[in-house]
Parts: sequence; C-alpha cells; structure tokens
Amino acid sequence: MEKTLVWMTHSFRLDSRLMSKLSGPCTFVYYSPYYFAGSREKSILRICSKENLDAFYESLDAFDKNLKQKNNRLYVFKQNNPIEHINFLIEKYDFTKVIIDLPLFGMWKTTDPMEIKVPFELVDSDLIDDECFKMTAKSRWMTHVKKIDTEKLYWFNDSVTRFSIDEPTESYPKYNEM
Repeated sequence: MEKTLVWMTHSFRLDSRLMSKLSGPCTFVYYSPYYFAGSREKSILRICSKENLDAFYESLDAFDKNLKQKNNRLYVFKQNNPIEHINFLIEKYDFTKVIIDLPLFGMWKTTDPMEIKVPFELVDSDLIDDECFKMTAKSRWMTHVKKIDTEKLYWFNDSVTRFSIDEPTESYPKYNEM
C-alpha cells in the first residue's frame, strides 16, 4: 500500500495545489527551520517580532485544526537534520513517497532532498498556473490575472486518509482565539 509523508514548509491551507495532489494514507509533518537552517535564517527567526511569531503560531494552529476536521493532524518536529528524521520515519512506518511543499525561496542549503530514501516530489503551492515558470511574485501574479477566468481552484482531496505515526510531536504556543 502506498503511504505518503507530506513535508509542509509554509502552505498551511487545505485549498492548495499540494492538497489537491494527495490521495490515500498521508502523514503531515512540519520541521521548524530554526533548528536546521543556516545561521542567516536562524538570526532572522531569532529577531522576528512578537506579532509575526503570533501570526506564525496562529497559522500552524489553524492548519492543524483544519486537518483535524478532515480526520488528520500535523506533526511538528524540531530537528537539526530533517532529512535524517524523514528517513527514520520512512524506515519505521514504510512510507513509499515524500511530497515536499516547496519553500518560497527554494530548499535550504542545509538540506538535500536527494538523500531521501524513497521517491520525492516538490510541489509549488504558491503557483496557481501550471504553465507559469516565472519565480517573481509580480510575474506570477501578472500571469494569474491574465487567466483568471480559466484557472481551476484547488481543494483538499477527500480521498486522503490519516496515517498515524506514534511519534512525540513538538509544540508551539497555541494561538489564543478571542
């Protein structure tokens, strides 16, 4: 049976290209870049404002709640080597493929997906148009608005089922809804 490990990096929403591509048993994981990205990324995250951190915590919490409504969940890990941990999960739970939510500015220099022990696919959830290969936000937006009447919407694929792993998940402060 095919089982998919889904590495979320930033597209914490159900209506995305990534979510529409999934099917069958899936496990959603998030690795905090603070623990594995380079010193530049770590310093940016270290000086992040409280407002930005709160927005980040809110997005993680909201995504987990949305996944739970679909009978799934988000596992959060704080690892200094996410690829090594992904390979551990692959071996322990017999995952057959990995789908990676392509980070906004490319993969971190400290990670090499070629080291993943099963086939993997990078999915660009920020790209709406399959035919636009431009990388700037302006170029993507201009391509999108030219085709707005013909664009298809992406939705969570209801054939996705939960594959639970028995691993302790890390936590961030829960967002306080007011």
